[in-house]
Amino acid sequence: MSRVRSFVILGTIFTAVTFANLPMSSAQDVPYERAMWSSENKFVAALIKGDTETFDAMWHEDLAYWPAGEDRPWSKRYGLKRINAWSGAEDGTLSTPMLEPIATKIMDDFSVTHYRLEYTVTDGDGAKSKRKIRITHTWFKTEDGWKLIGGSNTNIDD
Repeated sequence: MSRVRSFVILGTIFTAVTFANLPMSSAQDVPYERAMWSSENKFVAALIKGDTETFDAMWHEDLAYWPAGEDRPWSKRYGLKRINAWSGAEDGTLSTPMLEPIATKIMDDFSVTHYRLEYTVTDGDGAKSKRKIRITHTWFKTEDGWKLIGGSNTNIDD
């Protein structure tokens, strides 16, 4: 297992155990958290556009990301291929995203963010439907800034 993956696992366990009973702050409480929410907004904008260049710059080389409906987590390379294929598809587009920050916690070189995202999908026939997902991201601080190293999302049923 790589050193970074070991840090991610230990960091996630440490964060979960240490902060399990503490209230998590919102983005408005701590000024440095605004940078994390700025990164999350950038992530959502890239998702809506299918912007693989932005994802490539934001994602850590050791990324493990598990999107809803997938059998297993994506690596960075596989995720970029999937997003590239998806953004070129003619079966629909995403629009009108609304990000609702829920919580974030930053500890040294790791940050965990939790939020809800609501967006509209327009299919190839022009029919629109609203979708809601819950997202958790783990960010790792590098010399080049914060990089997304892990995450998952789940659909929220109405």
